[in-house]
Amino acid sequence: MTLKWQKKTISLPYWLGEICLFRKSFKLQATNIDFQNHSPDVDLPKPTQLDSQDDGHMLYSVPLPHDHKILWRTKDYIHFVSQSFNRYLIDLNLSYEGYLNTFSSKTRSTLRRKIRKFEKQSDGEIDWRTYSSPTEMNEFHKIARTISKETYQEKLLNAGLPEDDAFCSDMTAKAAQGNVRGYLLYLNGEAISYLYTPIDQGRFVYAFLGYLPQTSKHSPGTVLLFKVLEHLFECKEGTVFDFTEGQSDQKKQFSTTSIYCGNLVCLKYSTGNHFWLWLNKLTNNFSQALGNMLEAIGLKKAIKKFLRR
Repeated sequence: MTLKWQKKTISLPYWLGEICLFRKSFKLQATNIDFQNHSPDVDLPKPTQLDSQDDGHMLYSVPLPHDHKILWRTKDYIHFVSQSFNRYLIDLNLSYEGYLNTFSSKTRSTLRRKIRKFEKQSDGEIDWRTYSSPTEMNEFHKIARTISKETYQEKLLNAGLPEDDAFCSDMTAKAAQGNVRGYLLYLNGEAISYLYTPIDQGRFVYAFLGYLPQTSKHSPGTVLLFKVLEHLFECKEGTVFDFTEGQSDQKKQFSTTSIYCGNLVCLKYSTGNHFWLWLNKLTNNFSQALGNMLEAIGLKKAIKKFLRR
């Protein structure tokens, strides 16, 4: 896999529980590691040359041992694992029936019940649509943005479906090459959920999913994802469905395997850079401890629900 380095401004968030206090930005050269095939015996890559304005580089999805360090220094760099996660995957080479059999009988029953319930709400037929060409993707984006604006991901986390010119240009370019899909789920003629999946060498990437909050009782995100997966198993367009970084019960439930990874920030050594990375580690540890305490006393879910209103 040929690495493609891109200049990016990376903003490290400093959290207090679910609240982002502020962000610190760094100018980095960044690339994605071939996490499925990376060997731990091979040295991690770095750019051949950094410009004077670059603060360092960043490696996404580096496979890690579970006992890895968070922050350490080498001669020229400070290394910081800004986020660690199980990267959940679905093997699309399985048959659809084979995939269903990876679930427990209870889970299969629950999923089928959600599908039947949605079918009943939509007059016996689930209306979901696929978008792929540049014209179709522009239509998809316009509709999906109306959904994204209402989601807690966008309102609270600023993590909805992007609408900037760079994203739209990239989406259109991918569509022209057949390397992206958009999916929409409708209920009574209204679009209520979207899924955006770029395609990288047969790997369908779960990039953005959202649904109208007022329709949550119908499980629209789960229904749409399940219908998309059913289609992918049948059409054999890809080899892997990649849930990317980040963890959720849904990703864990739907996956067939996982690889433990981390995003690695490598900054040029300086006292200032060392301070900002140390502070990020400190606030992350505090937030985790606070979250564990709130969960232990039964308040974590209530606070999350309040913040996502």
